[in-house]
Amino acid sequence: MNLAEFRKTYKLNSSNFLTLTNPKVLKSDKIAPTAVLMLKPTALACPAAGTCRKICLNTAGNPIYLKGKIACRTRRDKALREETNTFYNMLIIELLRFYSKHREHEQLGARLNGVSDYAFEKDFIDPLYSISSSVNVTAETVTTVKKQFNISIFQGKINIIEAILCALDDETGHKIGRKLRFYDYTKRIDRDFKQCKALDYHLTLSHGSKFDTFSKALELGLNYAAAFTDKLPETFTYKGHKLTVLNGDKTDWRPGDKSECTNIVGLVMKRTPGETDTDRQAFCINGITTKELVRA
Repeated sequence: MNLAEFRKTYKLNSSNFLTLTNPKVLKSDKIAPTAVLMLKPTALACPAAGTCRKICLNTAGNPIYLKGKIACRTRRDKALREETNTFYNMLIIELLRFYSKHREHEQLGARLNGVSDYAFEKDFIDPLYSISSSVNVTAETVTTVKKQFNISIFQGKINIIEAILCALDDETGHKIGRKLRFYDYTKRIDRDFKQCKALDYHLTLSHGSKFDTFSKALELGLNYAAAFTDKLPETFTYKGHKLTVLNGDKTDWRPGDKSECTNIVGLVMKRTPGETDTDRQAFCINGITTKELVRA
């Protein structure tokens, strides 16, 4: 499928493929403007979802726009699964468009998992091994980004993250990866953390998983994102470890967090439609534990 047919079939274009106005990432604008890919948080996309499932931010935001927002995420998700290679070629074009419009900034961000948790660094991004992470960059894409953005990219098969970071900005002579940084939150402990480091793909492990992401964060020296029911403390003791709490609400730019050791990236719990106090307490790091919830 060529790009024109792809856009028409899935009703995707330059104005709705990436999200540039998410309230959370807008807080990072002065530090690093960030583009976000918002896909549908299905069981396939979020295989490690635990207590986060009931209070997923997928339904957060202004209810007036919710129906259209969910419909667009559904189309993106469908396009990724059905026409993976064309989807990735469009992703390359749109992220390089974003880059070209923000050349004056010293650093830029890109999140491929706005409300999903795909492993884009692995050979297959999903646990069923049904969606590849490789893109066959087409001649059409090469010509488009050169003509529109004066950027040169590799033509052929390559990991989707590498395809973008290794592209060459012909105006500066530098690779795109010198300025653009991929980062995400994850509740998966099966991510290829070594490969993420090699790709300069920054991950922050998250609370609310059905797996022990906290122990993995300590093991790897990564920061640990967690929601609190109310205001953030300066330190918090969790599972016998007293950790510094960083204010994750000030900015979404996680690559800029202190990372000499594991810290908690604290976020004050946001309201989502249909949630209960029990759901909030089960999800928040300073709420009741899952064990206590079952007992109650």
